[in-house]
Amino acid sequence: MKRFLLFLLFPFYLVSQEHIIDLYEFGKIIYQLEDGLCQKIIRLSPSDEVKYEHQYHYDRNKKVVSESLIGNLGTIEYFGSQEEGFISAVSPYGTETWSNKDQCRFKEVDVSRIYDEEGRLIQKGSYHYAYEDQKLVSVFSDSLEVLFAYDNEGKKIAKKTISESGEEKEYYIFLGNHEIGSFSEEGNLQWLRIPGLTLHPDMVRAIAIETKDAIYAPIYDMRWNIVKLINIEDGTVLE
Repeated sequence: MKRFLLFLLFPFYLVSQEHIIDLYEFGKIIYQLEDGLCQKIIRLSPSDEVKYEHQYHYDRNKKVVSESLIGNLGTIEYFGSQEEGFISAVSPYGTETWSNKDQCRFKEVDVSRIYDEEGRLIQKGSYHYAYEDQKLVSVFSDSLEVLFAYDNEGKKIAKKTISESGEEKEYYIFLGNHEIGSFSEEGNLQWLRIPGLTLHPDMVRAIAIETKDAIYAPIYDMRWNIVKLINIEDGTVLE
């Protein structure tokens, strides 16, 4: 079987052999390069201790053919090609094979939806959606209200949830134009995506997803959907 040559672009302009992203109280991300190719991504804690690493492996044509997952979870190897009509990713957690003929999967919904003339969702069941300048600014029902705030560049920077139990605020972390995480009003991390190599300049393909409770290694399909999350603590798989 022919190895799949995974064409990937790095989302940042790198001019040195080591590029450091400082997340301040949330630690750092280090991107290590060799011959202009990203070889390793290292995640550091706020005290500069290594939390985990992710590595890329290339062929002689400088194309990625495999990746070593974080937390010593094993290696993903890529086979096939888009020209052949299929791509396979083989890892200790199974073989994912995608065909160019694969169709999007739809699921049945039991909640009615109403859209406006511009195609925007304005009601889903008992929830109503309001927009300003094409941006979603609020979601509300009889017992809940969620408000969104944006900066001058149109980035969503904050969310406030008002319910019977009180108010809760959440703030968002950006790397360039990419939303990669959020933290609470108390400064506690809610979730964080660690960006890796990506095919698309407007999409983040993460090597890790950190939450309040666990750290996961994501496995993607060819349409950039996460199909599995692997818990690096015990290796459990979430489909």
